Amino acid sequence: MRSLLSYLVARLTVFTMAVVPAFVHADQSTVAQIGNTTQSASVNLTAIPIPPLMKAAFGNSYRERTQDAVVALSDIDNRSLRKRYVVQPIDAKLIDQEQAVLVLNGQIADRHDGVFSSHAQAGLLTIIFFKRHNEQWQVVKRQENIAALGSFGSIGDVKWTMLGQTTPGLLVLHGNTGQGYSFTQLAIFDLTASQMTDLSGEPILIHSDNDGMCDRQRHDCWDVSANWQFVSTNKNKSHDDLILSFSGFKPAPDKNGTRTIEVKQTARYTFDGKSYRLIQGNNPVPPV
Repeated sequence: MRSLLSYLVARLTVFTMAVVPAFVHADQSTVAQIGNTTQSASVNLTAIPIPPLMKAAFGNSYRERTQDAVVALSDIDNRSLRKRYVVQPIDAKLIDQEQAVLVLNGQIADRHDGVFSSHAQAGLLTIIFFKRHNEQWQVVKRQENIAALGSFGSIGDVKWTMLGQTTPGLLVLHGNTGQGYSFTQLAIFDLTASQMTDLSGEPILIHSDNDGMCDRQRHDCWDVSANWQFVSTNKNKSHDDLILSFSGFKPAPDKNGTRTIEVKQTARYTFDGKSYRLIQGNNPVPPV
């Protein structure tokens, strides 16, 4: 497992330097210059065919026709319980020619080994690590049902990044849309952790809007989003600070009622050993 993570660090670092050299290890002055024009500091890894990994992970439980598997996994609330889930692959990356990572979305299986996804139902995140042995993929570690994220049974979108100089990470952008409102939150996972958990602590909102129900003439509309980046602190090599750059608009009180104001600001989060906490600025994304 240590070898796998060493390769993951090296590979992600190479792609990070190539794709976003100014963002991942920028100093404070660089952050001030970048402001609200940055792009998310994600990285690109080599995609890998998913079916061989699914077969290695789940054997005969893998269903080629639907490209999923019905398996018993640890319950997210009670690890001593095993329940039946339908798991579907979200993304798979080749770390080098011998090692790979698979990200899965899970839902409780019904009596027909299918799923019924309701609006309020989250997806369940599972991550599996592999090593190639004699031309076959073998599971070296499973992180089962580590978080309930998103809605309609889907965890959301995943992004690969470096949380720090020595720490590869996975970000999940997840949220919900309903009754005219939408929101997105950022979940943060350390791929080197022995037991992975969401490091975001309090929900970190990176988008919300009320486009489906507001009235612009009453100035009660809002649409605020954030770009994200991890910035070196020179103090913690394993976990950099998270900088969010916000832009958009939202209503504000006015002597004549309500007016619409522009949002353009930043907030800084730092890792305290357990989770990321806000230490500078504020998060202006309206809660939904």
